[in-house]
Amino acid sequence: MRVKVSLTNDICLPLPASMTMHGGLCFESPTPMMWPTGFALQQNKLTTSVFHKSKFIVLGDHDCGHMIPHITIPASPMSLLYTAFSKRTMMFAASKVKANGASIGCAEIFGPHPPLPMSCCGSPVSLPIGFPLFSWLNTVSVGLSSLDIVAGAVSYAAKILAKLIGRLPFFKGGYGELVTELVGAANIKEWALKNIISSLAGMAKIALTGEGKCVRVDLGSGYAGMRLSWKTSPEDRLRAEREYQEGPVQLRLSHSDRRDGATSNQSTTSVGSMAGNWGMPL
Repeated sequence: MRVKVSLTNDICLPLPASMTMHGGLCFESPTPMMWPTGFALQQNKLTTSVFHKSKFIVLGDHDCGHMIPHITIPASPMSLLYTAFSKRTMMFAASKVKANGASIGCAEIFGPHPPLPMSCCGSPVSLPIGFPLFSWLNTVSVGLSSLDIVAGAVSYAAKILAKLIGRLPFFKGGYGELVTELVGAANIKEWALKNIISSLAGMAKIALTGEGKCVRVDLGSGYAGMRLSWKTSPEDRLRAEREYQEGPVQLRLSHSDRRDGATSNQSTTSVGSMAGNWGMPL
């Protein structure tokens, strides 16, 4: 199926009426795809040299990011926590259509296909109810396969499964809510559960699309953290990556064993800001 690309200025929001569930009804602010805080913390995943209408194109791992305003109904101080750790992420990506080495993200409300939503943060689980409202007016489209859709659905289902299992009595206890959000889990058992299920979902994506993260280990949040992953793709037999982030500063170390027999090592430091991201090899 053909899906229109999303651009930096496309407005996205949960539907209906920008409402989500965070223990109760919650209003989430509409945002452009390139949300300033998410851009500064490098949660936004956008092309750097491929444009449409002179705008960057949204990639598959895109997250609008933190600090999207939330207002709970009735009012609650918890809205500050929801705002601080907000997420609005792409669920689907065209694995065979790439720009700057990454798959193009796919989300569209209108088209000759079922609606393709984004995942919006929520409690107890995130909900697939977000849409860029006007991306269907863009004129560039990419091919999204049925296996790409299945891979996106499996990844989303894995996150929901981890959330629900993590609510069982065996996983209870540990940090308070603020520290849990900063660390990424309430205790070591929940952290291990999330990473195991995430790795299994990555293996499923490899089986479906030919590329993905076969093992992934995350610790932290968008504000600071460490991420380890082992990936495979049509170009790389195996690619090991380490990412370290503190605020807008991100260090990425990678080693690739390519299918043509070549190997490569790369180290890059990038700094995000409200005005742009700058990266340089070390």
